[in-house]
Amino acid sequence: MAEVKSRSWRIFCGWLVTPIEEIQDVLLEVEDGVISAVHLGAEKPEGAFIDASDQMVTPGFVDIHVHGGAGYDVVDGTYDAINAISVHLSRHGVTSFLPTVVTCPWPKMAHAVMAVKEAMDRGTDGARVLGAHVEGPFLSPEYKGAQPPDYIRTPSVQEIEDYLGDYLSCIRIMTVAPELPGADAVISYLVSKGIVVSIGHTGATYGEVQKAVEIGATNSTHTYNGMRGLHHREPGVVGAIMSDDRIFGELIWDNLHVHPGAAKVLVKAKGPGKVILVSDAMRAAGLPDGEYDLAGQTVHVVQGNARLGDGTIAGSTVTLDQAVRNAVEHVGLTAAVRMATLTPAQSIGAAIRVGSIEVGMSADLVVLDHELRVSRVFIGGEAIY
Repeated sequence: MAEVKSRSWRIFCGWLVTPIEEIQDVLLEVEDGVISAVHLGAEKPEGAFIDASDQMVTPGFVDIHVHGGAGYDVVDGTYDAINAISVHLSRHGVTSFLPTVVTCPWPKMAHAVMAVKEAMDRGTDGARVLGAHVEGPFLSPEYKGAQPPDYIRTPSVQEIEDYLGDYLSCIRIMTVAPELPGADAVISYLVSKGIVVSIGHTGATYGEVQKAVEIGATNSTHTYNGMRGLHHREPGVVGAIMSDDRIFGELIWDNLHVHPGAAKVLVKAKGPGKVILVSDAMRAAGLPDGEYDLAGQTVHVVQGNARLGDGTIAGSTVTLDQAVRNAVEHVGLTAAVRMATLTPAQSIGAAIRVGSIEVGMSADLVVLDHELRVSRVFIGGEAIY
């Protein structure tokens, strides 16, 4: 197998997931970090090339909701923490991600976003940082999940400007509970700044979600979790997500947060073009069971299940490649890969650059073995893992 030693190289793919379709025997050419040619029905070429003829190649995974991993959390507020998370993620096929800020004191949240901006400016040794996902602090206390209740705030445009005003350009998503007083103004403000509004940690009614979507909300944060469920007389948040094609729905497919049957229902209702696989991983991801910190709270991890002392689920320890494998068992390969690549990229307006394999796209590639385990990763044409 040839190694990548220049900015111009080729890889022969025995099986390629674009991710719209699966194709056999494809030769990809990469030049200056970009896919420059896609040859279908190809044979192994003469000269140097990377031989993945007995493996599968997919676009790099895109995780738009991840708090940490390998012992680090985004709210550690340092470039080194985000860089270490990026390396951990890349080993599991993630080539782009949104470091996600948990609800905590405003100054700490702002410092974490500042660290995200630094990682964007400097670059990382692993997965590419596309911006920040700020999960809170405008959340419902009743549906807070593991978000620290002391720091939940009433929606305020002024507070956003006061604490995040200098960093709005690097925020890609903000999670908001739309039923709260002042939420309409906040949603409208965020949309005007080009920030994706994600509905989450919310007890909103079906009508309140519809109103938020009319204002400009387009995503939902970890669908099913931390939100009003589906009832036949009040469809709630889940019902609104399932029935509105304008909403992209995040899904933590770790088989702990959501039963596989419920996950399959969401995909059936919305299609893989509107469901996003996310890890929602916290700092314990990639580490043994034990006690870990989440925004000052002790999290107990037992058999990979992360919970607060009262039993509340506190993020996950799943990796996105494992989420893909879980999804494949129930919805098939193409759908699972699409939900981890193109769909998340589209949901944040990044699909012009990442999320699919076609000419002109960044050469972000994952090579998987027959068990769908990551064997090689390329980001912008560079061999990362």
